[in-house]
Amino acid sequence: MLDQERLNELLGFYISKFPEVSNTPQYHEMLKWRAVAYCVNHFDIEEPDFGAMLKNAFSVWRSLIDYGGVTPLTGIVKLCESGAGEEVRTAFRDLLEDEGNEPLNERWNRILVFRDRINQLLEEAKLGGWRYKCDNRCVMMILGFLRPETDYMFKSKPVINFALYALYDKYIGAGKSFHIENYYGMCEELIEELHKRSATMDMIRAGICREAEESGYASILNIDAKDHLAAYDVIYTIYTYGFFEQEDQKKKLQEILKKTAKSNTGKTGPTKKQKESAAAEEARRQMLEMLDRELKTSLDMVAEQEDLINEIGIPPVAGMEIHHVKYGKGTILTQNGKTLSIQFDTGTRKMDLVALFTGGSIENVPDELQEACAQLKVCFSEMESWQHKANALKSRLK
Repeated sequence: MLDQERLNELLGFYISKFPEVSNTPQYHEMLKWRAVAYCVNHFDIEEPDFGAMLKNAFSVWRSLIDYGGVTPLTGIVKLCESGAGEEVRTAFRDLLEDEGNEPLNERWNRILVFRDRINQLLEEAKLGGWRYKCDNRCVMMILGFLRPETDYMFKSKPVINFALYALYDKYIGAGKSFHIENYYGMCEELIEELHKRSATMDMIRAGICREAEESGYASILNIDAKDHLAAYDVIYTIYTYGFFEQEDQKKKLQEILKKTAKSNTGKTGPTKKQKESAAAEEARRQMLEMLDRELKTSLDMVAEQEDLINEIGIPPVAGMEIHHVKYGKGTILTQNGKTLSIQFDTGTRKMDLVALFTGGSIENVPDELQEACAQLKVCFSEMESWQHKANALKSRLK
């Protein structure tokens, strides 16, 4: 169940942001509906040139799947262009075979089979390494494009933050610990809540109508009959345009606990001989359950970033000649993971590889090295952030 008080705050924030981000010169979140409608109308499993068909079908908003330096959809298209079009077609056919009617655990197995098959083909074709790797998120986004009536788009950080803040009582997880049935269940509960709020749904549908009118693409009006895109748009918008931190809710639960205990004893807390009230015990239980879910999710996110770092790999740069804007010419003598020992005319210095090649201090950095370090910078930052959160939660749970 989603906590009603928290959900009211989240939906209030979404409503306040909708006019600004739905379809303005700066933001255009309603483009999701047009992108999905175009994809559904132009995807054809029997198209002879499967790669060209894929490239066109996802062209309206490709960056929903490909973003930054991680471009799994591009990798799939390149597979087709390299001669593996029929193998890719078969993988899509198997993924979509159930038409969204089978149990979610079986659908999840299809997602994993598709992911592994695409990655195997990429490896055999020696295409792109980590840049093109197909992950669970990629496959779920593909399904969200192709089957909006049965599936949901997914990005881990917006979903995880929404679930934690709204005190969703089922563990969604991330990476290898992801539970599709709990994520879909949360989305369905969110849709039920949206349907109770006619003014909110009228606002969303007016935005869809405006997008259809301005784009001239009338099929937008019928593409999201079950409001699956609307649910994802709520989750994504709340995260992207200003999410509330969890700490506020923890403080609220602690206050409930203190107030209940105080009212039960007439003092600041219960004595040794007095039992805590049922309300105080329930507040403590809720807080511990929330902290435990948050800890598991934080550790899942750390593991997810570690996996991505391992996929990218730390670029080997020992022996490389560089020119530093401050220290001049230098030679990288040794490398221990990210730590480099660099010989300059002024002496030997220890430097961090990622910071060195993303900070603008090195001239003429090879594009591939700069791209890998830029992606690693994001991964290490995310991993450190989630690890810090996990450590804080462990301390609270002791």
